[in-house]
Amino acid sequence: MKRILVIALILILGFSCSNNENMDSPNATVVDAYFDFLVVNANDGNLFDVTTENNWDVNEIKLFYVKNGEPVLFYKGNLAAPYGCIALEQENVGTILRVYMNCDPDLDKSITYVQWNESRTDTLEATYNHANGYQKKEVWFNGEKVWDNITMRDEYYCQKLVIK
Repeated sequence: MKRILVIALILILGFSCSNNENMDSPNATVVDAYFDFLVVNANDGNLFDVTTENNWDVNEIKLFYVKNGEPVLFYKGNLAAPYGCIALEQENVGTILRVYMNCDPDLDKSITYVQWNESRTDTLEATYNHANGYQKKEVWFNGEKVWDNITMRDEYYCQKLVIK
């Protein structure tokens, strides 16, 4: 009886695994709903680098997703980035802030507000291709188009902000 259970378990696990490396398959879900920022001070010091004087704490930045016309504070305590943003090391750039934008499939264009501090809030707007998940097509920063998946698809893009 024990041998039958072991064989059944091996069969179940074997059939539940997939060796599908094609991410364009109908079963794959693409999630590309982020935007990166390099935030520096007037002396070009990276504000998310712990060695920079007066550096910033990522957890003090607030994201608001616009839902039904109203900004709603983003917080999900079970995520690796509970406030919707995370500091990461990016090769040839340094420490960047990755912001996970609103990617509500019911919206033609989503809006995310990034509140850096009490005196500065910037706006990210994005459109998505929802055929395979959440793949950004275009991004606007404070009303200016800064990225699209046609002309910049294979390039890394990071919006540099100078905050004095």
